[in-house]
Amino acid sequence: MIQPKTIETIIKVAQPLIECGAISAEEVQKLKELQNCADKGSYEILNLKTIEEAAKILRITPKSIHELAKAGELEKIHFSRKKVLIPEASIAGYINKYRHID
Repeated sequence: MIQPKTIETIIKVAQPLIECGAISAEEVQKLKELQNCADKGSYEILNLKTIEEAAKILRITPKSIHELAKAGELEKIHFSRKKVLIPEASIAGYINKYRHID
């Protein structure tokens, strides 16, 4: 992973390159976003659901949630033996995988 100080230096060096058209401002903006992520500790806050909440969203049983996770269809995060959560993004990805737009 690129260190925050390195990203800061790259952004400073990139300014003249933007002005002469060698690189786009969007590329530098992506670097700034990367720097912001690094400043926040390099992790994103996840919206997490319990097994029961995920099952309710997908209208299936909690046992089916465990089976989907075992098959690699859903991500499970184990905080303890009894505390298992499912990221909302994993649920959304599963839904989108089977969504058919006509």
